[in-house]
Amino acid sequence: MKLREIIKEELKVIYEYISIPNEIVKKYSKDVFDNKPKLYHITTQFAPKETNTKYYGTTIKFKVVAYGVSDLAEAVKVKIISEIPFKLKDNLHITLTFKNKPVDSNYITNWKPVKDETIYEGTFNGFVK
Repeated sequence: MKLREIIKEELKVIYEYISIPNEIVKKYSKDVFDNKPKLYHITTQFAPKETNTKYYGTTIKFKVVAYGVSDLAEAVKVKIISEIPFKLKDNLHITLTFKNKPVDSNYITNWKPVKDETIYEGTFNGFVK
């Protein structure tokens, strides 16, 4: 049995994500808050009804397009460059720092565009429990 089949059958995928290079955090974080995520990533789906396990391990290309901060979190918004054969959630971003919970970055509304033509690469995976 392949690892992908084991994950699908025996483990529950909590969320699917794209890992990111640490250089993004170093470049954009202003350390607005003391708390930092345990794993810097782009959440592509939370509690997916259907998982995309056959794409786990795939390299995904993306760009940073905006920086945002609120009274609860700091993040960068991203745009996926790679063609993705499945649906992604809205408001794709990377939480950099937060006050209470990393999820608070979902509610940032004040985004400022950034000029960064760098194309970054990350790996698509699922977080299981």
